[in-house]
Amino acid sequence: FQQSAVAVRGRHDGKPPMNHGKPVATGMGTSVLRYSHCRTASIMPHSIAIIEDDPAIGANYADALTAHGYAVQVYADRKTALAGLHTRLPDLVLLDIGLAGEPDAGFALCRDLRSRSATLPIIFLTARDNEFDMVSGLRLGADDYVTKSVSLPHLLARIAALFRRAQVGAVAATAEDVLARGALTIDLKRF
Repeated sequence: FQQSAVAVRGRHDGKPPMNHGKPVATGMGTSVLRYSHCRTASIMPHSIAIIEDDPAIGANYADALTAHGYAVQVYADRKTALAGLHTRLPDLVLLDIGLAGEPDAGFALCRDLRSRSATLPIIFLTARDNEFDMVSGLRLGADDYVTKSVSLPHLLARIAALFRRAQVGAVAATAEDVLARGALTIDLKRF
């Protein structure tokens, strides 16, 4: 991977952002699209959506994840995230609970995302560290719940573990289900 981060926030000269001479979409509303690109076009980085209402925190996480080869989109509130994720879901979501004046917007967003995909990895990344919120987040379908005090290596390890699990699940789903040897045929799912 060539780990060059490009923040699509607009240029200082008033011209639209460019990528190799081509205009780049800047996303919707207050969202920020960040990406890294690979030397080989056939290898695409995993995409991560960060839903965080504090611009500095969102930018810090986006910069760190982009530096580690992930394509990152940042959304500042539930409405913008719903609009941005409407057409295509990312490979993983990092989600805060309280968003832009809505104290439980992250819970509602988690419920919506889980109804759209049973396999989308969702991690709550929030300052709320009480047991009630942790249990609520996991019961709503999140795969993990960490507080913002987590170190970057720890967060990266959790993200990598969820991607490994998703990859194993995808391979298992496409594996051959029928074993045939001569006159004997075994359906491996039903035996």
